[in-house]
Amino acid sequence: MKKSIAVLGLGRFGKSLADHLYKMGADVLAVDSNQDLIQDFSSKCTAAVCADLENEEEVTALGLKNMDIVVIAMSHNLAASVMSITVAKDQGVPVVVAKASSERMKSILRKVGADQIIDPEEEGGARRGRA
Repeated sequence: MKKSIAVLGLGRFGKSLADHLYKMGADVLAVDSNQDLIQDFSSKCTAAVCADLENEEEVTALGLKNMDIVVIAMSHNLAASVMSITVAKDQGVPVVVAKASSERMKSILRKVGADQIIDPEEEGGARRGRA
């Protein structure tokens, strides 16, 4: 079964993840507040939407309830991350994954409902240390 995945935030990590998931055959909704970025990325996903992820109405309008997984890929905007997680969970998204940039942010995102927290920099360093 094809998964529907929303990637919110198209920084380096979000773009890479969305592109990879799309190439693997997932339906990918890519969302960012930068219209130029959305325009450039639209051919690398199923749908690309420009939205202010700190704005509850705009996040709600994304229709996240239709997603199997929502990935919050913004680790430098706590307000947008919290808003996106709470709206996704309120809409019944079964799995919400969030990127965090600090231990404190990880704690906050867990408290507002993230099912899984990732720290790509920390995890990447751990993998290199095992090589």
